[in-house]
Amino acid sequence: MKKGLFILLLMLGTLQIQAQCPMCKTTVENSQNGEGKNLNKAIVYLLLTPFLIGIVGGGVFYYNYRNEKRKAELNLNNPDNF
Repeated sequence: MKKGLFILLLMLGTLQIQAQCPMCKTTVENSQNGEGKNLNKAIVYLLLTPFLIGIVGGGVFYYNYRNEKRKAELNLNNPDNF
């Protein structure tokens, strides 16, 4: 648990993330309209979205699995069920 939290904080703590190739970055920076100002942030956002969905789905699955396991253990330890 602590290792996962450390890795998450390490990933979120990076100051600058380069999401595109140098050629794309140069083209966007040299554009006259300034239309690619936040291109890097948009690429990172689109990259992280599927991972966040997977993490949330995995957390829900794990939480439900753990609760079902605890309920099963409680039913086995209850002498009234026999």
